[in-house]
Amino acid sequence: MVSLVLADERRLVPFSKTPFYFVLAWVSLYVRGVGWRGVGFALPRDWRRSVAFGVVSGVVLEIFSSRIVEPGLAAVFGREADLSDFRPLVGNA
Repeated sequence: MVSLVLADERRLVPFSKTPFYFVLAWVSLYVRGVGWRGVGFALPRDWRRSVAFGVVSGVVLEIFSSRIVEPGLAAVFGREADLSDFRPLVGNA
């Protein structure tokens, strides 16, 4: 794992370390004789309930962030967040 981090620092990892970590985890589970279920990954019993929970959670977190966290931070620091660095992205789909 250390070698992967060092390779990433030297820009030898093309895009992301995540696929490499996934393969490393898969090999580790295989060597130990444990499946993905053994570490807590399993398909949900009710897909509709899982998707609904995800959507509701996302909406609640967005409302919490935009209505409570951002105004609270603006009140504490006395200014709104500076998003000017993102100006070049306007209109870029």
